[in-house]
Amino acid sequence: MEVLVHINASEDETADIKNANAALHEQLMAWIESHQDEKLRFFALFDNALPAKKAGVGLARKIAMDEAVARFDAIGVDGTIVCLDADTTCQPNYLESIHRHFSLHTSSPAASIHFEHPLNGAEFESSVYEGIVRYELFLRYFRHALRFVGHPHSIYTVGSAMVVRSSAYQKQGGMNKRQAGEDFYFLQKMMPLGGFSEIIDTTVYPSPRPSDRVPFGTGRAISKWLNEENDAYLTYDLNSFLVLKPFFEQTTFFYSASEVEMESQIQSYAPALKAFLTNERAVKKMVEVRANCRDQGSFEKRFFLWFNGFVVLKYMHFARDGYYPLKSLLPEASILLETMNEKGSGGSPRELLNTFRILDKKA
Repeated sequence: MEVLVHINASEDETADIKNANAALHEQLMAWIESHQDEKLRFFALFDNALPAKKAGVGLARKIAMDEAVARFDAIGVDGTIVCLDADTTCQPNYLESIHRHFSLHTSSPAASIHFEHPLNGAEFESSVYEGIVRYELFLRYFRHALRFVGHPHSIYTVGSAMVVRSSAYQKQGGMNKRQAGEDFYFLQKMMPLGGFSEIIDTTVYPSPRPSDRVPFGTGRAISKWLNEENDAYLTYDLNSFLVLKPFFEQTTFFYSASEVEMESQIQSYAPALKAFLTNERAVKKMVEVRANCRDQGSFEKRFFLWFNGFVVLKYMHFARDGYYPLKSLLPEASILLETMNEKGSGGSPRELLNTFRILDKKA
């Protein structure tokens, strides 16, 4: 087993950060020298001048993951590549759990690992922890709302909590160079392979630290929370999810329906979904999907590869902008739990979050 530590910075980064990186690299090399072990070896990658236009989390992950692929290929092994950020901690059984999972799930190309942000401590001010409670609740609300309406690919896309087989990584073109959202785009590419899985018998703990380096994600969400004067945290209206349910439940109908029948069915949906599907030329898309399917089962799989995470997010933004304005997170999360017939629909933000965490540990 090998650990690759990638220390990196953009070519236009400040001298202070570059000097700090150089010092960290020296410290790391000294630490590695005294901690090498045949069963767990450590290696340092040092890039203090990444191209300014591409520097960021996507490129940093890509460099490290590409190196992992090369090392696996050199010894003829289809190993697993595990992502963990420098400010993320994990449970003691982390490596053992991942190894056991992929030994048992031999056909799984990739997986997400259960994560929980720290909700208290002395490292940050209390407002940071209050913000991360709401941000993580937002993530879990979105995932469970999408799962409730029947989308089979309702997964978490947390960069510090994802694992991929080397062969799957190569087959799907590897990591992208996006400066934000690289984890979402990367894991969406794994969905066509089938067999995506979840590891729930260990936990990673991503940092709740604020950051303005990226346009969205955890760091930006916490910074925005700290800069706002009220304690409102907005999310997508639950109704914008619920109107998707009849559409997702009718794949059998769409597999056998004529184009006229498809169009008629779409006209019966809620205005937001009807308008979105019309704009997306959904009938044409479904006819194309069906033309490449041998049976109902394959049509359903291809249906959700068309209406994938990208399209879901596009729909949510469309619905938000013209039909369902954003709403307060806490009431929406509570209503979702009630709709799911789950206990814990009331209470504080932390109690709501804990309820969703418990549900995810049972997945």
